[in-house]
Amino acid sequence: MNLYKLSSISREYSLLSSDAYIASFARVYGITNIATNDGDFERVEWLKVWKP
Repeated sequence: MNLYKLSSISREYSLLSSDAYIASFARVYGITNIATNDGDFERVEWLKVWKP
């Protein structure tokens, strides 16, 4: 995983580094759905957030 991309995702979407890592991982591996109560992921346009 490219640390520069991780940092830019963190800044662009105002995510904590741990959330940016998850978003980056999802983007690299084509994951488009995430189940979470963390509303921060709703700012990431390539992720569909499902609230459990």
